[in-house]
Amino acid sequence: MFGIKKNTIKSVVFNKNTQAILLISPLVIFLLIFSVYPIFQSFFNAFKVENNTNWRLGFSNFSSLFSKSAFRDALKNSTILFF
Repeated sequence: MFGIKKNTIKSVVFNKNTQAILLISPLVIFLLIFSVYPIFQSFFNAFKVENNTNWRLGFSNFSSLFSKSAFRDALKNSTILFF
């Protein structure tokens, strides 16, 4: 019995948790890279207005978008198709 380590409940639980984390971590990394990051990047780019010298945060992109009749028609058609 000397030299043989008994499996305790704590070590078995730790091994199961470690295995679960190792199996789930590639999925979490994949979701972070291909889902969460693009959402934040598109949100940041939507409000950014670039000039030659500087950039500022603004709603002018959205005001010019909603003022166009083609966009309003496309939004109306998409809403009708969705519902």
